[in-house]
Amino acid sequence: MFLAKGATYPGMPLQFAYPAAIGDLVTAVLALVAIFAVAGNREGGRFLVWLFNIVGTADLLLAITLATIYRAPAFMARPTGFRRSGCRHSSSATTSCLS
Repeated sequence: MFLAKGATYPGMPLQFAYPAAIGDLVTAVLALVAIFAVAGNREGGRFLVWLFNIVGTADLLLAITLATIYRAPAFMARPTGFRRSGCRHSSSATTSCLS
């Protein structure tokens, strides 16, 4: 999502977004490979689970560090270009959405 055009907060620093997105992608791919290795009782399955956890933890720590260094906003509101159906935006700071 960090790299999807129109789905990111306009003020998100690219120095944070790209490493976070790549780290998330690598972690997700490792998770899928580990799932199939463990489910198939394949050799190296346990190693892949450990690798997934280490890479995922490193990605999380790197994302927090980069967000702090490059001052990524703590709350990035909703992504631009997406709008929940049934939401009305008033002139005040409130938004009302129908269930």
